[in-house]
Amino acid sequence: MSVITGNGYPKQYPKRYGVKYTWKSLEEVPLNSRTEKKLYQEKLLGRNIMKTLTEAKRQIEDYLERE
Repeated sequence: MSVITGNGYPKQYPKRYGVKYTWKSLEEVPLNSRTEKKLYQEKLLGRNIMKTLTEAKRQIEDYLERE
């Protein structure tokens, strides 16, 4: 929560106002292999996009730090 002060404040506001984007079905998207589709279904389908991209970024950074 962020806190804003001044003119009748402090008031607390959530960092996000309930906007949520999730990964959708791949039924119409061409993929190179069935494995790609299976992994998408297992790892991404229905999950929060920002959360999964943040996790992926962290994993990539961890990998690059080890090299």
